[in-house]
Amino acid sequence: SRPIEVPQNGYTGSDSCLECHEDNHTTWANSYHSTMTQLATPDVVMGNLESVRLSFAGQDYELRREGDVFWADLPDEKSPDDRTKRKVVPLVMTTGSHHMQVYWWATGDQRTTAILPFVWIAETQEWIPRNASFLQPNTSVNHETGRWGQTCSMCHSTHRRVRSTNADSWDTQVAEFGITCESCHGPGQPHIDYHRKLGTNQDSDTNGTDAELRDDPIANPEAMSKERSAMVCGQCHSVVELTGGDKGYEHLNVHGHGFRPGGDLTKSHKVLRIDDHDEVREVMNPDDPAAAKFNTTFYKDGMVRVSGREYNGLTDSACYKKGEMTCLSCHKLHQSSLDERPAQEWANDQLKTDALDDQACLNCHSSDEYNEKHTHHLAGSSGSSCYNCHMPHTSYGLLKAIRSHTITSPDVGKDLAAGRPNACNLCHLDQTMQWTADKLQDWYKIPPPELSKDEKEVAASLLWILKGDATQRALVAWSMGWPVAQAISGTEWQ
Repeated sequence: SRPIEVPQNGYTGSDSCLECHEDNHTTWANSYHSTMTQLATPDVVMGNLESVRLSFAGQDYELRREGDVFWADLPDEKSPDDRTKRKVVPLVMTTGSHHMQVYWWATGDQRTTAILPFVWIAETQEWIPRNASFLQPNTSVNHETGRWGQTCSMCHSTHRRVRSTNADSWDTQVAEFGITCESCHGPGQPHIDYHRKLGTNQDSDTNGTDAELRDDPIANPEAMSKERSAMVCGQCHSVVELTGGDKGYEHLNVHGHGFRPGGDLTKSHKVLRIDDHDEVREVMNPDDPAAAKFNTTFYKDGMVRVSGREYNGLTDSACYKKGEMTCLSCHKLHQSSLDERPAQEWANDQLKTDALDDQACLNCHSSDEYNEKHTHHLAGSSGSSCYNCHMPHTSYGLLKAIRSHTITSPDVGKDLAAGRPNACNLCHLDQTMQWTADKLQDWYKIPPPELSKDEKEVAASLLWILKGDATQRALVAWSMGWPVAQAISGTEWQ
């Protein structure tokens, strides 16, 4: 009645790594990648699903637990106008284990699932409508039948095969739930077979020569070129569509996509950019479903405005295009034994210890050149932080602001034209865009744009939070609670 784990095509499951890679397996298990999709068992469920009644858009939902099984009494979506028609269904799967968690119920149609239209928020320990968690209008209930098999499973499981039998029915299989060892390193069986064969040809106290180990078929993103290493993350962390490759969509449906870590992502995936869709860029009409998709995903200049699409941001950045920056320049997917942070703290964003501050940038950029004369802020202050100026919190997701992964410099004119808050006014919440434009002209010779009367006289944060679109309002609301911005701007004026 739900998607199942069926390892195929050389995939063996993460437990097969445990015998030889205990430390790496432990750090992976400590990450939120490992628990991104799970079965809805009592030890996994974060939300309060025991004798709960929820209401949304005129519809009532009742949740309860019987033994180790959770049930939902909900409206029959096939009879939306008849509130007397209801059904009781089991909650069988969860997605999310960090900031929020959603729940999938079995429809009874093969392995097709649908979504409970509520999300449990970990931080505040409350239910909210799922629509609200994605900045969508709270106007109607949508159980999104088949959504996990069709869409979510592509990134929230390993080696997924959609196996849709028609437009409304799925028989989805995966190698393993969650983002697992084989998501990043590729199928494990050839690696296991290689080392078993190698072991029979070696003394018991050796693991083989360097030349022999280089023939190991397992993939290691740390040993790849920047392009191929980033592609491992880009298979999920991008605005992407599956192309079907040379074998077509029928093969894709049954066998899954052909990308394996270390390979060329472009052979099986198309990473979407707004420049690829000139007609969408010109119209940007929210009434057009195709245009609306791009309008909510991208700012007008093509920068990604939503979380989870960091590959787009990285590959649009000069540090990647002209330098050697890749995802692993800042992130470490297995916590180092020298990292003294609690595992949960590391797992929050899986940053290296030297990427917690400007050292991440100073690995390439000289501190002699990028000092107070460059930042025009006191050394060690939040205003001198490379991150705050060049990776500001202009992406939205998970009910919070997230640092942009497109590395840019503040420019009031460009940011204003794109519909994006600029870095300076996200810290200096009490200042106007004119104030920022004057500073940037004085310090960096950046030409100021033509500004309206309000933009010259009213604090930018107020314009964004009162007159901006949904993203601008959410980003500025978050910034008003950001301790860094509060320390700079104060709070009484709010």
